[in-house]
Amino acid sequence: MSVFAVWISLMSTLFGAADDPECYALGGLDVARAEALADGNLTDLRHVYAHPAAAEPDALLLKRYAARGLRVVGAGMVRAECRVVAREEARVELDVTERLARTWAMGPNGVSIQLPRDEVSRHHIVLTGGAGRWQIASVR
Repeated sequence: MSVFAVWISLMSTLFGAADDPECYALGGLDVARAEALADGNLTDLRHVYAHPAAAEPDALLLKRYAARGLRVVGAGMVRAECRVVAREEARVELDVTERLARTWAMGPNGVSIQLPRDEVSRHHIVLTGGAGRWQIASVR
């Protein structure tokens, strides 16, 4: 598990610009995603997402790094803004401005490679499932 990614995602969630409970739920999903990437756990990664197609970009990333004997560490999200733009009982749409935290690829011998910095970007994220069961359905 990447303690750094968890810490970054938690701090960003707790102290970032978010008043909506679904933004906090997204922060929890970010933590679960970062842990799954750091652990190389495809099953846990897929639990973050509502369906396999939504998980596919992260699943491919995990598989590509694993094939090279590497794992992704520190893939937390640093969120600048998050707000609900549409809400139903089991579906919410979020307008999110964020960037990937400082991230590394770690080899089996402990050597780390810092990955390029991410730029701040704006996403439209759809969560489904409802309170206590949110999963990421899509990110655009």
